Amino acid sequence: MKQNKILYLALSLLLFGTPSSIQAKPVLLENAMLQIADQAGFFNDALADINLVGKALIDFLKGKSTWDGMILTLEVITDSNRNKLNLYFKQPALIYGATYVVLSHDHPHLRKYITAEQMPIYLESIKNNDLGDMFTGSYAIHPFTKEQLPVYISNYNTETYEVRALQAHLAIPAHTYNDFYFAKKYNLPMPIVLQPTQVQLDRNFKRADISYRGVLKSPYIVHPDECYVVQNPISSEQLPKGKEVRRVVTEMLVKNGQAKKHSEKILYKYNNKLESLPNILKLEAFLKKNGRNLSPALYQQKKAELKRILTFVHADFLDLVELFLVNIRSTKQLMIPLVEESCKKRNKSKSNCYLLKWSNMKSDESERVRFKKDIVNFIDLAHFCSDLVQFLSDLANSCPHAQAYLKSLQNEQ
Repeated sequence: MKQNKILYLALSLLLFGTPSSIQAKPVLLENAMLQIADQAGFFNDALADINLVGKALIDFLKGKSTWDGMILTLEVITDSNRNKLNLYFKQPALIYGATYVVLSHDHPHLRKYITAEQMPIYLESIKNNDLGDMFTGSYAIHPFTKEQLPVYISNYNTETYEVRALQAHLAIPAHTYNDFYFAKKYNLPMPIVLQPTQVQLDRNFKRADISYRGVLKSPYIVHPDECYVVQNPISSEQLPKGKEVRRVVTEMLVKNGQAKKHSEKILYKYNNKLESLPNILKLEAFLKKNGRNLSPALYQQKKAELKRILTFVHADFLDLVELFLVNIRSTKQLMIPLVEESCKKRNKSKSNCYLLKWSNMKSDESERVRFKKDIVNFIDLAHFCSDLVQFLSDLANSCPHAQAYLKSLQNEQ
């Protein structure tokens, strides 16, 4: 019990602005393969993403994360009716890769988007308490290509921030993890809209993993800003880069009244109040300490509320670290000894550092699934985030050639 109190005190200091281990001085990793990879330019492009993920995780832990994007309005054809559908969207550079729309089972106007032909199937599923996937019979109009995008009902994405907000999602399967596997399951198109520049290819930038039959084998997740966008609304001889397409697409959608820019702080509803992640951590600690003073029914209710919020926080965390997961996927055999060296130099072992266990998992899918199963409270999550931030700091600090390259790019800009 005393150890737990010390743990909560340490995490409170970490989260509420006093000097903490999360900002500890980075250690130098001396792995020979890392030095060779750095000298070969292997981390030149990855370092910017690693720094972005590290900063995003610190903001996440301190409750300063924001969702930045737009509220997009799509037109949906249902039988002979045309209805409007609002959804959160934050990938305007990739909008030409959108191939379908998903509504959650909790969408407040769900039945409005189900055709007369599909309604009996939906009603039967409700009768049988079947919350599986289903085609609504409706189609959303793509705001640029005017293609008809099928509208599905599914709960595969309900934990993400966008779907939590408006219970709807515009899917870009070639470049989004969850969308890719849904599209693969139902044989939906997955157009790749990003293409590395020649400069990126010369630096061994990640390419799309395509089979000899031309089928995308895994989602192609890269930061779009410096990549070419092969499908876009810009007329030019040379392919534009993602940051330019993002700007133009946003301006066009806003000008046409199809979208409005939107930004909001990421908060979680607890006891009918919106709370930041640090406050949720405090509430968990309070419940752990004072739960015996509550009635059994109220205690279980509060625990269930925190458990529900934890599923949302899991999704927000995985969204933040997606670029990191992509970068390490092809270098897993190098990353494992680096994580081990970082933890050893910080006097951490598998018993007190979940990062060690997580890094040794065999596949991307098992990393995500096991993370959700193993991280069962907010204190464990905060510890894991802290360990990951420290490792990212150690990794970045141990790549002097990549640092120099990144600095030269910043000076050019």
